[in-house]
Amino acid sequence: STCSVPWPSKMVPDTFNFKRESTVRVCETCDWVKESFRRALLKGKLEEAKDVYGCGNVNLRSIFATSKGESKFPVHCAAES
Repeated sequence: STCSVPWPSKMVPDTFNFKRESTVRVCETCDWVKESFRRALLKGKLEEAKDVYGCGNVNLRSIFATSKGESKFPVHCAAES
């Protein structure tokens, strides 16, 4: 069992991908935080989104990529709700 998951490199700032790899591995906790924040934005749950953002591990300048090949910035997710 591994404690990390693969992400497309466009989901992290360039400074975190100094090897310029197409995918990077992030810890499961970071993946959970990203997904919780994304879901809260898409559902229009402002307080939940603020709580998750408050953990200090959410990057508003990186996209959320989906398994369907979609890419959205957090602001796009919020606008959809």
